[in-house]
Amino acid sequence: MAPARGYSPLRRFRDNGPEQVGTMTTPMPEAIVEVYGPAPHVETDWLVLTGIPADRTGTGRFVSHIVRDLTTKGRQDVRILCAPLGHRIPDADLERAVRAPNFLLLHPQFFGRREAIEIMERRAAAGRRSHYYVLDSSFFCATSYNHLQNEVQPCLRCLGGRMEVGQATGCRPMPVEDGFGYEFIQRLHALGRDGHVTFFVQNYNHGRLARMQFGPRADIQEVGLWCGDWDDVFDDFEHGRLSEEQQTVDVVYHGHPSYAKGIMWIIGLATRLPQVSFFLPISREVFQGEIPPNIMMLSLSWESGLAQLMRRAKLVAVPSLWSASIEGALAKSIVSAHAVATVHASTAFSSELPEGLIARLSPDLNQAASQVQKLVAESWRPDPALKSRFISAFAGFHRQVVDRILPPVSAPVMAQPARPIPQDPPLVIGDPSAMLREVGLLRPFFPRRLPGHVLTEGRPLRFADLHSFYFQFQQIFNEKLYAFDPAEPAPYILDCGAHIGLASLFFANQYPGCEIEAFEADPALAVLAAENLKNFGVNQARVYAAAVWSHDQGVVFSGAGDDAGHVSADGQGGRRLPSVRLRDWLERGRRVGLLKMDVEGAEYTLIPDCGEALRAVDRMIIEVHHLEDSQGRVGDILGVLSAQGFEYMLVDLHQATWEKGRKPPFGVLQTDKDLVTVLAWRKNKNNA
Repeated sequence: MAPARGYSPLRRFRDNGPEQVGTMTTPMPEAIVEVYGPAPHVETDWLVLTGIPADRTGTGRFVSHIVRDLTTKGRQDVRILCAPLGHRIPDADLERAVRAPNFLLLHPQFFGRREAIEIMERRAAAGRRSHYYVLDSSFFCATSYNHLQNEVQPCLRCLGGRMEVGQATGCRPMPVEDGFGYEFIQRLHALGRDGHVTFFVQNYNHGRLARMQFGPRADIQEVGLWCGDWDDVFDDFEHGRLSEEQQTVDVVYHGHPSYAKGIMWIIGLATRLPQVSFFLPISREVFQGEIPPNIMMLSLSWESGLAQLMRRAKLVAVPSLWSASIEGALAKSIVSAHAVATVHASTAFSSELPEGLIARLSPDLNQAASQVQKLVAESWRPDPALKSRFISAFAGFHRQVVDRILPPVSAPVMAQPARPIPQDPPLVIGDPSAMLREVGLLRPFFPRRLPGHVLTEGRPLRFADLHSFYFQFQQIFNEKLYAFDPAEPAPYILDCGAHIGLASLFFANQYPGCEIEAFEADPALAVLAAENLKNFGVNQARVYAAAVWSHDQGVVFSGAGDDAGHVSADGQGGRRLPSVRLRDWLERGRRVGLLKMDVEGAEYTLIPDCGEALRAVDRMIIEVHHLEDSQGRVGDILGVLSAQGFEYMLVDLHQATWEKGRKPPFGVLQTDKDLVTVLAWRKNKNNA
């Protein structure tokens, strides 16, 4: 294969350029650019520091989406600063980053790894957590893309903090060779291992590598990715605007011209398939040496014709050879192209995709040539229903990435659905037993914390974790655990710990005239709850992205999208989110027909704090958790309820055998950890 030309460290990496963009060997001028923010004198809750502005590069498109999302929502609590390549961050702005209440880091390779690590270390010393959105493999690989030029699989030699292996291999820090690449990873490893940094990763395998690098104490959250140009791409698909084009080329390469992205691999493939036509949207000047005659080359961007050309190809190849996270090239190709092929890598996002959605090629070029020849000859395409379901689920989760990485911390916000949904009459959830059978068949094979949806009555019911969804749906809709006789025909209901909105949806269908205020701490789940309620025409419910707590000063919340998200008792290991004081809501002078509470241990703080304010409540449903020795016991809750005039019964007791506990001296008991639901009601009809 002819080697790619232009890997000089002095060449800038543009849309179709080489990976290494510069060296940092001489003093640099100071510069900072404000990408987004309120007036300069206004203090913000979040400070974001990025090495790449909002532009048409991959990361730049992500920054563009962040800016658009914040602008649309009128957010004035975030400031985004960009240090341009080749410039040093002014000292005053470094100090702002150290002192900021909440700090998010994006692509530090461009503005300086040394400055980035010093900011995070100083914040850790002051007891302030840093947040790092990880875009590539730079948290364990100095080259940013963990791939060696002569290999066809991702390189994991340095994973786990073994930087001496990379140094011995001769890998140079990229995309900027600043002489600090290896030390940055070593010091970041210490910060992550000790829990001082929250790492935002894009997908499951990305998080798996991060856990292997930083260990069990690290705070790693899967948040997704969405870029500024994806809205139009996905909307074109959803609205049927992608026309059927006449096929004029066999294979189109979609990616940057770098070894890690598979440019030389695809050229090697073309040499083995002289009868198959290839198109590379790259300038011929990038390469030296001979190019096979079956390869056409022309510099094209997505906007200048690549999108249309992909529709005319039998197969679009995105052959990344590193542990690729969610690449824009792959996401847009799956949506826009007829068929997509990747090179199989078990640590890449592509390995998480449903079987049959893409063609997985062997890394071995001879085997891959046979596969591609067959795919092209048969004009293979994925099942349209499978493709549609994946695209809908992918967009439903990833569009909300800004809510996950930059949640408001000063005040709760009303959660809105991901996109406008027509206001139709309320629909009743279909046969719960049939739904459970369908979901039960999927559950053993569906990965944890992978978002998706199920259809009922023709409407999508979205979830963030199928395992949690299954058991919640079983309890709420099949067993009707939350059914009650209201003291008034149209009760006012407070749903605390709303998750994806199943309880609120049940209440709205059972009690058509009710009014619901729902609270969910995890902002991504709050968005799903709002969307599910809108999907089923529920207009009498308001969803707030806030935790219920004993004050309204914000809480540290730890969650990963399943049903175990909780307020951190010691204020560590999570991110700061807005809170509301539940007692304040009970003291507004309005009768509460039902207070439902599933708050993962926060009930031990909430019930005593509410105290006499509970006299405004007619009925209560409380899931009581005893999963840790530091938590109270159900008797603590019952004592408060009795004092405030409630009768109660305990139902739905479960031994929490999945938690580490002690074996009691009874054969029927396997652990001293448990979950139980308390149903409480006032002792007389006058609510005395």
